Amino acid sequence: MCKVVGYVHRHLAQRPSGDVTDTTAVRAAVDRAAEELGGIDIVIVNASAMTGKGREAWENSFNVDLMSLVGFIEAATPHLEKSSAASVVT
Repeated sequence: MCKVVGYVHRHLAQRPSGDVTDTTAVRAAVDRAAEELGGIDIVIVNASAMTGKGREAWENSFNVDLMSLVGFIEAATPHLEKSSAASVVT
C-alpha cells in the first residue's frame, strides 16, 4: 500500500503540473503504479486546497477536495476490480 501511494505521489510530482485535478496525469500515474507493482488493492485519497476567501477559493477547493477524489477512484477502479481485497479510503 505505501509503495503505491508513494509511487503515485512521486510520479505526479515529476509532471510539470503536479496537479491532482489533472485526470490525464492521475490516470497515467495510477496505471503505471498498477503495472509496475502488480496491481492495486487499496486507494487512499486525501487532498485539500482551501486557501483564501471568496467564490474562486471555494471553486478551487471543490475541484481539489472532491473532484480529485473522483478522478483517483475512476482511474483505480479497473485495477481494484481485479483485486479480491479492494478498498477505497477517503
